[in-house]
Amino acid sequence: MQTFAGKKAAAYLSKELGVPITVKSLEIDFWNQIILKNLYVEDKRQDTLLHLGEMYVGINELDFLDKKVGMFLHLMNPYAKTYLGKGDHTYNHQFLMDYFSTADTASSKTTWRINLNGIQVSNGTYLFENDNKSKQKYGVDYFHLKADSIQVLVDEIKFNGDSIGFKQLIIVTGKSIIRGSYSMQAPNFSNYLKYNQEVEMVAYLKYSTVAVEDLMYFVPQFRGIENSIFVNGKVQGTVANLKGNDLHLIIDQINSI
Repeated sequence: MQTFAGKKAAAYLSKELGVPITVKSLEIDFWNQIILKNLYVEDKRQDTLLHLGEMYVGINELDFLDKKVGMFLHLMNPYAKTYLGKGDHTYNHQFLMDYFSTADTASSKTTWRINLNGIQVSNGTYLFENDNKSKQKYGVDYFHLKADSIQVLVDEIKFNGDSIGFKQLIIVTGKSIIRGSYSMQAPNFSNYLKYNQEVEMVAYLKYSTVAVEDLMYFVPQFRGIENSIFVNGKVQGTVANLKGNDLHLIIDQINSI
């Protein structure tokens, strides 16, 4: 019956949005967990917008008096694509945002508050394409991105208005390990569309090692440098105006470019 209800809900949304939306199965234990398998959402271009191999929602906080529920979200084999076509002014997911932004919030005093206490992503894939921009020959091309084999584990997520924070953050790349905490602050979520100029970042780095070889994909001028930098301290500001406070740096033997 739960799978039947899930498929009926998917069919309803499919009709409302005018795109194919399907789900294979749905299992609900109202006091403990929700398991959704093979969710597929198509965009208006008849291309895949989102596919989830499996989504597990674990309920780890339930308060009927304060009408509050806390959950841990695990996404397995997720695939998502953000696309802006040549001459287009809106991305392929805009129709979803428009639909759900019209939800009636007049009864917000009686609705439940949902807290996302943690999230895990296993073997994820994300594509971003902006066909209005030409492709770069080297380095990170922010308008044409593909990331696969994504593994993420985050807990103690804090949402405060339009700010997002992470504690006990660990980022592992090819040759770098970054530890500490990180937050992003902006007047409203629309500022995230101009991230480099309008989003204030605050990072407390603790005994982190950053390989210049990893950074060169973001800063091509670093090509040929194979040093590692030990970092401890605070970094704050926007990408366009980044500053360090009480920052300790140790650079290993410098190689010539």
